[in-house]
Amino acid sequence: MNTIKVFLSIEAYQKMRYWASMAVGEVSGLGTVTEKRTGKGKVEAYLIDDIFLLSQFSTHANTVLDDNAIGGFLTDLIQRGEDPSRVKLWWHSHGEMNAFWSNTDEQCIHNLANSSYMISLVTNKTMEILTRIDLFHPFHIKLDNIETDIFMPEPEGLQEFCAAEFQSKVIEQIDWALPRHERPDANRYKELDEKVSNREMSVEQYEHELLMLDDIYF
Repeated sequence: MNTIKVFLSIEAYQKMRYWASMAVGEVSGLGTVTEKRTGKGKVEAYLIDDIFLLSQFSTHANTVLDDNAIGGFLTDLIQRGEDPSRVKLWWHSHGEMNAFWSNTDEQCIHNLANSSYMISLVTNKTMEILTRIDLFHPFHIKLDNIETDIFMPEPEGLQEFCAAEFQSKVIEQIDWALPRHERPDANRYKELDEKVSNREMSVEQYEHELLMLDDIYF
């Protein structure tokens, strides 16, 4: 079982959603990735910071990035002082089709092989997402069906702010009692639920019986 996760920044997710919905058929691009490591230096997750749309030729069943556009894209990154080795994502959309790895996709991933790894992501117009990681060194290993989620960073101090607001503005008056499923007569509650569901008891009778039971605990 894969324990590693892939996260998409909100901006990357929204870009992908818009471009996938705009394309009649398939569309593709590249993206930059940041490795999230534990205190011991082990990679525990990958964050897709941003995705990019490059010049390409696309049909209902295929999308081909322009080689010159890829070279120009990497050159622009270097000129801006960014690390081109962070370009470790290939993403594409299958349009109206399901998200799966076609033979063409497999060949494209093979062509993108490098000295470390590549993340591949396929989506569609319903934003179904399928993600895999291909490790190329020291030999090729494919990790498929990687759990993928949207990264929503929490503003610094938000939890403390919410706690202070709650304590200063909320006065709670609660009758503490065991949840119904933890009470000694939990089976009785279950029996009443089944009876009213099967129309063996009226809603009025059901509510009356619940009140009688609840009175024991309040």
